[in-house]
Amino acid sequence: MDYINKLDQYDGMKLAELAKDPEYGLYDEALCIYKKINQPVEAIRVIIYNLNNIKQATEYAEKVNQPAVFSDLGKAQLDHQDLAAALEAFIRAADPSMFERVILLNESLMEKQDLVQYLLMARKTLKDRKVDNELIYAYAKGGEKYLSVLESFVSDPCSVDKLTPSH
Repeated sequence: MDYINKLDQYDGMKLAELAKDPEYGLYDEALCIYKKINQPVEAIRVIIYNLNNIKQATEYAEKVNQPAVFSDLGKAQLDHQDLAAALEAFIRAADPSMFERVILLNESLMEKQDLVQYLLMARKTLKDRKVDNELIYAYAKGGEKYLSVLESFVSDPCSVDKLTPSH
């Protein structure tokens, strides 16, 4: 793929789109082009959806360290039901957009304590009753470790629907 690095004077986006077309399947070449033209979101999408390599995607996200890249990585990790990794990626992206999917997956895995940091991040931008309810539940499932935080949280005004818990 050294030839891609030597090429100049071309429309990188068009060439990369053509390369990743299933008819040609030149996914490594598309990835190389996206990296060369500084399109990290498109690059991670090739790694995730065309090369199907979550490990490589994680390494790439760490390298470029951009919120949008971590957001795409988190979505892929959710699809693979790797909740802990998805939570870390979403926290690094400061992206609460997938909170409903995160909560659903978390309920099926029964790991409420892993959810606390993600929900705290989500509360910074979202004012949603579900987020607050889940945070209270996560604190409660965390036991004594979160007891004082839980007491403080429920005593402060927030959007928690205390009369109709979701669990």
